[in-house]
Amino acid sequence: MIDPVLSYSTYLGGGSDDRGYGITVDSSGSAYVTGYTYSADFPTANPLQASTGMSSDAFITKLNTSGSAFVYSTYLGGNNSDDGMGIAADSSGNSYVTGRTLSTDFPTAHPLQTSSRGDYDGFVTKIGLPTYSGITLGDVTATAKRTLACGGQAAVFGIFFAAVRRAHIHPLNGA
Repeated sequence: MIDPVLSYSTYLGGGSDDRGYGITVDSSGSAYVTGYTYSADFPTANPLQASTGMSSDAFITKLNTSGSAFVYSTYLGGNNSDDGMGIAADSSGNSYVTGRTLSTDFPTAHPLQTSSRGDYDGFVTKIGLPTYSGITLGDVTATAKRTLACGGQAAVFGIFFAAVRRAHIHPLNGA
């Protein structure tokens, strides 16, 4: 019998409520984590968004292959609650995050849907270096199952809601 070895294990958070909801690993062994944070001091590195909004924000963190440093760690959100709930990565090092937002100013770029359509809206965001884009799903009225898959140049995402009335694309502001 081979005994397991703890390769790395770390805390990830700040001074308030922080929760990880999704993790994936790319082909090189880098780990990607998403969840939500209420912490104003959540650890960031090379962030897209350096500070939190007025409520909880999603976070996206990429750890190097040894787990000893951040490649990047960023807030993602607006003026209300934002939760990262699932994450995937492709062979090019892009990450794809799905979740939900109550924010009317959720960061977008090249949007098909230019505003929130009420209650929670779902979102999918692509974080790549150097381009960023995302997709939101309007009017989410039930809990999202945390699933997302991607491959090659295209992201194939599966977010399953009990009631989704519209699907729309949103990239991040300023990209």
